[in-house]
Amino acid sequence: MRGTPGFLLAVGLGLIGAVVNWLYLAQKARQLDHLDFVGIREDVTINPGDRFQKDNFLRIPVPQHAVGGLQKAAVTWTALDTVVGMPATKSYSPGEIVLWQDLKTPAVTDLLDTLGPNDVAVGVPIDTRTVVVQNLNPGAQVSFITPRLGSLGPTPAGSEKIQVPEFVGPFEILALGTRKGQLQVLQSSGGSSTQETTMTIRVRNMDGKPEEKWRQLLEVMRASNSAPLGVILHGKEGPRGKGSEGKK
Repeated sequence: MRGTPGFLLAVGLGLIGAVVNWLYLAQKARQLDHLDFVGIREDVTINPGDRFQKDNFLRIPVPQHAVGGLQKAAVTWTALDTVVGMPATKSYSPGEIVLWQDLKTPAVTDLLDTLGPNDVAVGVPIDTRTVVVQNLNPGAQVSFITPRLGSLGPTPAGSEKIQVPEFVGPFEILALGTRKGQLQVLQSSGGSSTQETTMTIRVRNMDGKPEEKWRQLLEVMRASNSAPLGVILHGKEGPRGKGSEGKK
Protein backbone atom coordinates (compact mmCIF):
# COMPACT_ATOMS: atom_id res chain seq x y z
CA MET A 1 0.00 0.00 0.00
CA ARG A 2 2.99 2.23 0.51
CA GLY A 3 3.47 2.44 -3.23
CA THR A 4 -0.13 3.48 -3.96
CA PRO A 5 0.32 7.26 -3.47
CA GLY A 6 3.39 7.23 -5.68
CA PHE A 7 1.57 5.25 -8.32
CA LEU A 8 -1.40 7.63 -8.29
CA LEU A 9 0.97 10.61 -8.48
CA ALA A 10 2.69 9.11 -11.49
CA VAL A 11 -0.65 8.45 -13.20
CA GLY A 12 -1.77 12.01 -12.48
CA LEU A 13 1.42 13.50 -13.86
CA GLY A 14 1.07 11.31 -16.93
CA LEU A 15 -2.47 12.53 -17.54
CA ILE A 16 -1.42 16.15 -17.10
CA GLY A 17 1.42 15.64 -19.55
CA ALA A 18 -0.93 14.07 -22.08
CA VAL A 19 -3.39 16.96 -21.80
CA VAL A 20 -0.61 19.56 -22.14
CA ASN A 21 0.77 17.72 -25.16
CA TRP A 22 -2.70 17.55 -26.74
CA LEU A 23 -3.24 21.27 -26.19
CA TYR A 24 0.17 22.04 -27.71
CA LEU A 25 -0.55 19.94 -30.79
CA ALA A 26 -4.04 21.46 -31.16
CA GLN A 27 -2.56 24.95 -31.02
CA LYS A 28 0.04 24.06 -33.65
CA ALA A 29 -2.69 22.60 -35.87
CA ARG A 30 -4.69 25.80 -35.62
CA GLN A 31 -1.60 27.78 -36.59
CA LEU A 32 -1.17 25.60 -39.67
CA ASP A 33 -4.77 26.19 -40.78
CA HIS A 34 -5.07 29.35 -42.83
CA LEU A 35 -7.51 31.37 -44.92
CA ASP A 36 -6.43 32.85 -48.25
CA PHE A 37 -7.18 36.49 -49.05
CA VAL A 38 -6.88 38.47 -52.30
CA GLY A 39 -3.78 40.66 -52.46
CA ILE A 40 -2.00 42.69 -55.14
CA ARG A 41 1.00 41.02 -56.78
CA GLU A 42 4.45 42.40 -56.02
CA ASP A 43 4.99 43.58 -59.60
CA VAL A 44 1.59 45.27 -59.99
CA THR A 45 0.38 48.76 -59.17
CA ILE A 46 -3.31 49.63 -59.51
CA ASN A 47 -4.51 53.20 -60.09
CA PRO A 48 -8.05 54.53 -59.58
CA GLY A 49 -10.24 53.59 -62.54
CA ASP A 50 -8.12 50.59 -63.58
CA ARG A 51 -10.15 47.43 -63.98
CA PHE A 52 -8.91 44.46 -61.98
CA GLN A 53 -7.47 41.60 -64.02
CA LYS A 54 -7.11 38.07 -62.71
CA ASP A 55 -3.32 38.17 -63.06
CA ASN A 56 -3.15 41.28 -60.82
CA PHE A 57 -3.67 39.16 -57.72
CA LEU A 58 -1.88 36.70 -55.46
CA ARG A 59 -2.99 34.58 -52.52
CA ILE A 60 -2.16 35.99 -49.09
CA PRO A 61 -2.53 33.23 -46.47
CA VAL A 62 -3.44 34.32 -42.95
CA PRO A 63 -3.35 31.80 -40.05
CA GLN A 64 -6.86 30.85 -39.02
CA HIS A 65 -6.28 31.86 -35.40
CA ALA A 66 -5.25 35.37 -36.51
CA VAL A 67 -8.04 36.02 -39.04
CA GLY A 68 -10.47 37.70 -36.64
CA GLY A 69 -12.65 40.32 -38.32
CA LEU A 70 -10.53 40.28 -41.47
CA GLN A 71 -12.75 37.56 -42.92
CA LYS A 72 -15.65 40.02 -43.15
CA ALA A 73 -13.60 43.06 -44.14
CA ALA A 74 -11.30 41.58 -46.81
CA VAL A 75 -11.96 39.69 -50.05
CA THR A 76 -11.26 35.97 -49.67
CA TRP A 77 -9.64 34.04 -52.51
CA THR A 78 -12.88 32.10 -53.07
CA ALA A 79 -14.55 35.42 -54.02
CA LEU A 80 -11.86 36.38 -56.54
CA ASP A 81 -14.19 36.18 -59.56
CA THR A 82 -16.42 38.80 -57.96
CA VAL A 83 -13.57 41.33 -58.04
CA VAL A 84 -12.22 40.63 -61.53
CA GLY A 85 -13.45 43.28 -63.98
CA MET A 86 -14.44 45.79 -61.29
CA PRO A 87 -12.92 49.30 -61.46
CA ALA A 88 -10.56 50.29 -58.67
CA THR A 89 -11.76 53.23 -56.56
CA LYS A 90 -8.31 53.87 -55.03
CA SER A 91 -4.62 53.23 -55.63
CA TYR A 92 -3.25 49.84 -54.60
CA SER A 93 0.36 49.05 -53.72
CA PRO A 94 2.07 45.68 -54.24
CA GLY A 95 1.20 43.21 -51.48
CA GLU A 96 -1.87 45.14 -50.29
CA ILE A 97 -4.95 43.12 -49.30
CA VAL A 98 -8.15 44.09 -51.13
CA LEU A 99 -10.93 45.22 -48.76
CA TRP A 100 -14.63 45.17 -49.55
CA GLN A 101 -15.00 48.72 -48.26
CA ASP A 102 -12.51 49.98 -50.86
CA LEU A 103 -14.57 48.40 -53.65
CA LYS A 104 -17.70 50.28 -52.63
CA THR A 105 -18.38 52.90 -55.27
CA PRO A 106 -20.23 56.12 -54.39
CA ALA A 107 -23.97 55.58 -54.33
CA VAL A 108 -25.70 56.54 -57.57
CA THR A 109 -28.84 58.42 -56.60
CA ASP A 110 -29.78 59.40 -60.14
CA LEU A 111 -29.40 57.29 -63.28
CA LEU A 112 -28.64 60.49 -65.15
CA ASP A 113 -25.16 60.23 -63.61
CA THR A 114 -24.55 57.07 -65.67
CA LEU A 115 -25.99 58.23 -69.01
CA GLY A 116 -24.23 59.86 -71.92
CA PRO A 117 -25.84 62.58 -74.10
CA ASN A 118 -27.20 59.96 -76.54
CA ASP A 119 -28.30 57.43 -73.91
CA VAL A 120 -31.63 56.70 -72.28
CA ALA A 121 -32.45 54.33 -69.41
CA VAL A 122 -35.23 51.82 -70.06
CA GLY A 123 -36.90 49.43 -67.62
CA VAL A 124 -37.57 45.86 -68.74
CA PRO A 125 -39.53 43.26 -66.73
CA ILE A 126 -37.50 40.05 -66.38
CA ASP A 127 -38.57 36.47 -65.67
CA THR A 128 -36.96 35.50 -62.36
CA ARG A 129 -38.07 31.88 -62.87
CA THR A 130 -35.41 31.47 -65.55
CA VAL A 131 -32.60 33.66 -64.21
CA VAL A 132 -30.96 34.06 -60.79
CA VAL A 133 -30.92 37.83 -60.30
CA GLN A 134 -28.07 37.57 -57.79
CA ASN A 135 -25.84 36.34 -60.65
CA LEU A 136 -26.41 39.56 -62.60
CA ASN A 137 -24.62 42.84 -61.94
CA PRO A 138 -24.74 46.32 -63.46
CA GLY A 139 -22.20 46.65 -66.25
CA ALA A 140 -22.86 43.15 -67.60
CA GLN A 141 -24.16 42.58 -71.14
CA VAL A 142 -27.45 40.71 -71.56
CA SER A 143 -29.91 39.79 -74.29
CA PHE A 144 -33.63 39.11 -73.91
CA ILE A 145 -35.33 35.94 -75.13
CA THR A 146 -38.16 36.61 -77.58
CA PRO A 147 -41.36 34.76 -76.61
CA ARG A 148 -43.17 32.78 -79.31
CA LEU A 149 -45.79 35.30 -80.26
CA GLY A 150 -46.47 34.21 -83.82
CA SER A 151 -47.35 37.35 -85.67
CA LEU A 152 -46.54 40.50 -83.72
CA GLY A 153 -49.81 42.03 -84.79
CA PRO A 154 -50.77 44.48 -87.53
CA THR A 155 -48.24 47.04 -88.68
CA PRO A 156 -49.50 50.63 -88.92
CA ALA A 157 -49.98 51.82 -92.49
CA GLY A 158 -46.81 53.24 -93.99
CA SER A 159 -44.53 51.86 -91.25
CA GLU A 160 -41.78 49.32 -91.79
CA LYS A 161 -42.27 45.78 -90.46
CA ILE A 162 -39.64 45.01 -87.80
CA GLN A 163 -38.08 41.54 -88.03
CA VAL A 164 -37.57 40.18 -84.50
CA PRO A 165 -34.90 37.45 -83.96
CA GLU A 166 -35.06 34.67 -81.36
CA PHE A 167 -33.47 37.02 -78.86
CA VAL A 168 -32.63 40.71 -78.83
CA GLY A 169 -29.48 42.42 -77.58
CA PRO A 170 -26.96 42.83 -76.20
CA PHE A 171 -27.77 45.63 -73.76
CA GLU A 172 -25.77 46.92 -70.81
CA ILE A 173 -27.37 46.56 -67.38
CA LEU A 174 -27.56 49.88 -65.51
CA ALA A 175 -29.52 48.66 -62.48
CA LEU A 176 -31.46 45.70 -61.09
CA GLY A 177 -34.33 47.15 -59.16
CA THR A 178 -32.75 49.62 -56.75
CA ARG A 179 -29.32 47.95 -56.99
CA LYS A 180 -26.76 49.84 -59.08
CA GLY A 181 -23.62 47.93 -58.11
CA GLN A 182 -22.15 44.53 -57.24
CA LEU A 183 -24.42 42.53 -54.92
CA GLN A 184 -21.58 41.32 -52.69
CA VAL A 185 -20.23 44.84 -52.27
CA LEU A 186 -23.72 46.07 -51.40
CA GLN A 187 -24.18 43.32 -48.82
CA SER A 188 -20.75 43.90 -47.28
CA SER A 189 -21.73 47.50 -46.58
CA GLY A 190 -25.03 46.44 -44.98
CA GLY A 191 -27.23 47.54 -47.89
CA SER A 192 -30.11 45.72 -49.58
CA SER A 193 -31.95 45.83 -52.89
CA THR A 194 -35.62 45.70 -53.88
CA GLN A 195 -37.70 45.42 -57.07
CA GLU A 196 -35.10 43.28 -58.83
CA THR A 197 -37.76 41.91 -61.17
CA THR A 198 -37.21 45.08 -63.22
CA MET A 199 -33.93 45.53 -65.07
CA THR A 200 -32.84 48.99 -66.24
CA ILE A 201 -30.77 48.91 -69.43
CA ARG A 202 -28.86 51.46 -71.49
CA VAL A 203 -30.35 52.30 -74.90
CA ARG A 204 -28.56 54.52 -77.40
CA ASN A 205 -30.02 56.88 -79.95
CA MET A 206 -28.34 56.69 -83.34
CA ASP A 207 -28.63 59.95 -85.31
CA GLY A 208 -31.58 60.94 -83.15
CA LYS A 209 -33.36 57.59 -83.60
CA PRO A 210 -33.52 54.59 -81.24
CA GLU A 211 -31.07 51.85 -82.20
CA GLU A 212 -32.56 48.88 -84.08
CA LYS A 213 -32.27 46.35 -81.26
CA TRP A 214 -34.26 48.68 -78.97
CA ARG A 215 -36.99 48.98 -81.62
CA GLN A 216 -37.08 45.17 -81.76
CA LEU A 217 -37.29 44.85 -77.98
CA LEU A 218 -40.01 47.50 -77.80
CA GLU A 219 -42.02 45.58 -80.40
CA VAL A 220 -41.70 42.39 -78.34
CA MET A 221 -42.76 44.16 -75.14
CA ARG A 222 -45.78 45.70 -76.82
CA ALA A 223 -46.88 42.44 -78.43
CA SER A 224 -46.41 40.46 -75.19
CA ASN A 225 -48.20 43.08 -73.09
CA SER A 226 -44.95 43.71 -71.18
CA ALA A 227 -44.71 40.12 -69.96
CA PRO A 228 -41.47 39.28 -68.07
CA LEU A 229 -38.69 38.23 -70.47
CA GLY A 230 -36.01 35.57 -70.13
CA VAL A 231 -32.42 36.81 -69.89
CA ILE A 232 -29.18 35.61 -71.49
CA LEU A 233 -25.95 36.71 -69.79
CA HIS A 234 -23.01 37.31 -72.13
CA GLY A 235 -19.36 36.66 -71.30
CA LYS A 236 -16.97 39.46 -70.36
CA GLU A 237 -15.12 39.22 -73.68
CA GLY A 238 -18.28 40.10 -75.62
CA PRO A 239 -21.50 38.49 -76.84
CA ARG A 240 -21.15 34.92 -78.00
CA GLY A 241 -24.72 34.40 -79.21
CA LYS A 242 -26.62 35.11 -82.42
CA GLY A 243 -28.52 38.19 -81.29
CA SER A 244 -29.66 41.03 -83.48
CA GLU A 245 -26.09 42.33 -83.85
CA GLY A 246 -24.47 38.93 -84.25
CA LYS A 247 -26.45 37.85 -87.31
CA LYS A 248 -24.89 38.48 -90.67
